Amino acid sequence: MKVDERTTALQLLLEIERQQSYSNLLLRQRLREKDARFAARVTALVYGVLERRVTLDALIAHYTKKPVSKLDLEVRMILQLGFYQLLYQDAVPDNAAVNETVKLCYAVKKVSAKGLVNAILRRFVREGKKLPLPNDAVRAASMRYACPEWLVRRWQKAYGKEEAERLMASSFGPAPLTVRVNTQKTTTEELTQKLEEAGVLVTPVQGFPHALHLAHTGNVEKLPGFSDGEFYVQDLSSQICAMVSGVQPGDVVYDLCAAPGSKSFTMALEMRDEGAVYAYDQYPHKIRLIEEGAQKLGLTCIHAALSDAAVWEENRPLADVVLCDVPCGGLGILRRKPEIRMKKLESIDSLAPLQRQILETGARYVKPGGRLVYATCSLNPVENEDAARAFLAAHPEFEPAKIPDFLQSARVEGSMVTIFPHHFGSDGFFFFFFTRTKQSKEESFCRSSN
Repeated sequence: MKVDERTTALQLLLEIERQQSYSNLLLRQRLREKDARFAARVTALVYGVLERRVTLDALIAHYTKKPVSKLDLEVRMILQLGFYQLLYQDAVPDNAAVNETVKLCYAVKKVSAKGLVNAILRRFVREGKKLPLPNDAVRAASMRYACPEWLVRRWQKAYGKEEAERLMASSFGPAPLTVRVNTQKTTTEELTQKLEEAGVLVTPVQGFPHALHLAHTGNVEKLPGFSDGEFYVQDLSSQICAMVSGVQPGDVVYDLCAAPGSKSFTMALEMRDEGAVYAYDQYPHKIRLIEEGAQKLGLTCIHAALSDAAVWEENRPLADVVLCDVPCGGLGILRRKPEIRMKKLESIDSLAPLQRQILETGARYVKPGGRLVYATCSLNPVENEDAARAFLAAHPEFEPAKIPDFLQSARVEGSMVTIFPHHFGSDGFFFFFFTRTKQSKEESFCRSSN
């Protein structure tokens, strides 16, 4: 690995920290024009440090005998890069990892720190590169799996220690690349053949005939069929969320938090592009993104429009299906957004009032006999089970819907489905399905008086 790759990784890490940038967006922007091998190595370093930061900071605190907040940010990031290479990049010789990491002090004008960096990293090597795990079980799990202690406690309480450990262990490494075949333009077999001829490793997803796992792709946007709209990138959990909405050809569907649009696209395909999918978002640039995607895919039933999902619009007709895939804490997508690991518990739980308001608003659009879907990409009972139970307790006009058989391998509790990454090799996700059995008295009065 060349020095400039480490320097680029350091600069990106500093920018992510200072600007609170999304790592996936920043890396895509900064590395778009770079050599593929260079981009891959930088990406591995940046994501590796971000997802292991809890562990790396614990090591820094152990060897410096001071809180990491007392170190200059540049020095802290340099040490994170050094410890990461020594612990998790076996192909890098220890001496090279230490020497090249020390050189980073020059790149960020922290020459005075090179002695400290060198001494700490070499001592770590001499001591066998072992994690100094504490005796406390929660703190030890936090350090081993790079999860904040509050997250260890919450997952253990919600899912049990064994399942929580599997969940933490599956939160590392690159997430799988999964695509949805646009069955309005091609077939799974035709697309598979086209991609394999281009050197892509294509793996069918058992039980999901229009989903494919791809590997050895290079830039996905340059793959045959992508620019023609024959497929689009969508994680399997997201595809499942759209599929279990139960949409049928001719339905009227509301996707209240639709951007970037993949669930709207999949519902439109399940409907054979017959009916209407109203894809709402509150930001104009995201509406344009949905419109461009629908046009490329050739889906004419999608209608993108500005709307605040938390605000009820009384003149909007009732729908057969309403999807509320609400803004959430993202605890199911740690592999994709590793900086989420550094969030505070309070900031994640603070989303609950907005999530419940969107669910309340979405419910008012569902016609009798219609279906309401509540979903998050978070693994957090406060955002998930608590919201579903509170909604049912307050809304006797809704009842839980039947769970499809293909979801039985996930964690199922009544009509609540939690997908862990190790269930399907997909993102962590939560769904709850409601069927409206009747209108509430208040809604009947409002509709009849308008």
